[in-house]
Amino acid sequence: MSGRASIWDPKDAGLTKGLARKATSEVGGKRILILDQEKCKKGMPAYDYLKKYAGACGGECITFEHDVCSILEDACMQCLTR
Repeated sequence: MSGRASIWDPKDAGLTKGLARKATSEVGGKRILILDQEKCKKGMPAYDYLKKYAGACGGECITFEHDVCSILEDACMQCLTR
């Protein structure tokens, strides 16, 4: 073995550019989600869309209470990619 330190290359693992960036990120693969409550009012397209998919994963990642939408901080990938 040579005296050089081995560096893990995400491309060797078959990861695409985006996945490689996420794998080496200091954030640890977390995503940021911004929910604009003004656009998620009852009757608005965003509200209807989220209401349609709330509970689709079998969990409570997207919930509505008193017509206010909430998305869990640790929501599953299925809900985050909708």
